[in-house]
Amino acid sequence: MYGLVGNMAATCAPYHAAKGGVVNLTRALAAEWGKDGITVNSICPGYFWTPLTKDTLETDWFAAYAKGAIPLGRYGKEGELDTCALFLASPASSYVNGQNIAVDGGYTAI
Repeated sequence: MYGLVGNMAATCAPYHAAKGGVVNLTRALAAEWGKDGITVNSICPGYFWTPLTKDTLETDWFAAYAKGAIPLGRYGKEGELDTCALFLASPASSYVNGQNIAVDGGYTAI
């Protein structure tokens, strides 16, 4: 999701820049490969607990930040990215191309 928005929780401009590159790469490849019937989309996950993120997400200061920054008021749960991936992999998304879908509890909505 940091390819779609910035944040004030931590200084991480290089990370945002890299994610922004993925977002625009998705659009560029969708435009280039669409003529061949190939769709290109990305999933932009919000805050999900993983072994890599747990040290940050479990701190009191970040939990307080997230509670105010995520309209649903919680982190993503295991399996909540799966439905988006299944949709994009299914024929139901055959006309979805060049989209960067945030699965973030509403973080990028505000």
